[in-house]
Amino acid sequence: MDVLTRLSATDDAAAMATARMLAAHHSELVRRAEGQARGAPGRPGHYDLANAILRPLAQQLGARVREVLARDEPANTTYQRDLATSYERLGDMALQSGQAEEAERQFARAVRTRRALSQQERGRLDLAEELAVALYFLAQAKPDAVADLESEVVALLARFDQTGALTTKGVGVVSWARG
Repeated sequence: MDVLTRLSATDDAAAMATARMLAAHHSELVRRAEGQARGAPGRPGHYDLANAILRPLAQQLGARVREVLARDEPANTTYQRDLATSYERLGDMALQSGQAEEAERQFARAVRTRRALSQQERGRLDLAEELAVALYFLAQAKPDAVADLESEVVALLARFDQTGALTTKGVGVVSWARG
């Protein structure tokens, strides 16, 4: 993966191979990276795999992964939702390891992905709530934007809140946003 990542910066074929590998295995890789980061009794956690995943995403491969996924199955939003979840897991690991800027980048990617999904189907409560949670995560990494992000969450979920349709997740995020 490290070799593909280095080659991806200058070679489109390597970039596409890396994108395909990440598209096919990103959820598994992120779960493994989370396990490594947690460590085990007597073994401290480490971020080698997490950094190997973050590096290509930070080098614009995230956009290529989305292109591959969108091209292969444009009607399947599951891939984009999984990708957003991976960005959130990566952002959380970066935040826990003291990499605030990287955490902000990853959470912002999750927000962009979830925002696009939510805008495609404005009436879907699940997509709106997932976007609201992503905005909450971004606020954890970007404290200077908390007020704006809270306002966006309230506006995003207001119509669902008025009808009593929010799930426990939505109620929790709105409660946070209303502080």
